[in-house]
Amino acid sequence: MIDKLIVCAKIKLTTLFKLIKNMHYILRLFIYLLSMLPINLIAMDINISAAHWPNYTEQDGKGIYLELISAVYPDDKLTFDISSFARAKRLFNQNKSDILVGVYMDDKNELKQVLYPKFHIDIDAPIIAIYNPLFNNITTKDDIQFKTVSWYEEYSFNKYLPNNITQYLFKDLDTAFSLLEKGRTDVVVDYRHNLKEKQLAIFKTITLTSNKQLFIVFKDNKKGHELSRQFEIAMPRLKSSGFLQELYGANYHLAKFRCISSSNCQ
Repeated sequence: MIDKLIVCAKIKLTTLFKLIKNMHYILRLFIYLLSMLPINLIAMDINISAAHWPNYTEQDGKGIYLELISAVYPDDKLTFDISSFARAKRLFNQNKSDILVGVYMDDKNELKQVLYPKFHIDIDAPIIAIYNPLFNNITTKDDIQFKTVSWYEEYSFNKYLPNNITQYLFKDLDTAFSLLEKGRTDVVVDYRHNLKEKQLAIFKTITLTSNKQLFIVFKDNKKGHELSRQFEIAMPRLKSSGFLQELYGANYHLAKFRCISSSNCQ
């Protein structure tokens, strides 16, 4: 009797071990198949970093560029970190941000493991050199040589300037314009829309570069490639539906989205 019980117990244990082994294989198969699913079938957590640009990237997730991103990824959980451009780039380079908003193509060397999509999100305002005609006469970029040139510390405007300059980086634009008015700096590099009426009356400008495409960029990894793929699929749809025109309003024509109907905007 005892022998029969022992044999029966052994059979049950063997069956149990086989069942556990089979469950292990089934679980591994399930995990494998799940990993093969396209990422876009699974809601993603997407971290977006950007500088604070009024009307374009607001801290509450509003603004043209952030609302565009929300329209591209409507079913995902989006977390926006809107502060300074230096912080936005740092988060991206430290792999703490999946999307960085508002970079030029020639910013590529400052970014780690970066993937640019086919389509841009805007054409940025011209970058200009602002000078005081009481102290300088600047008509070309070459005239900036050997001058003291100031620009906002978070931007890499030096790439648009001659090498032989003395650079002065500022944190506050009004301070820079005050120095320019007094002749304590020769040139301020910035954008025309940041000049007030008084400054427009005092200073003169030359254009350093214009028609620069502005991008959102992704990490060059599996998730980044999927995000970029979804972006490139969504943009033509958002254009043809009229969403982009409604979102950008009076500035829609400035963004030059004509190429979105073709294969590449670059």
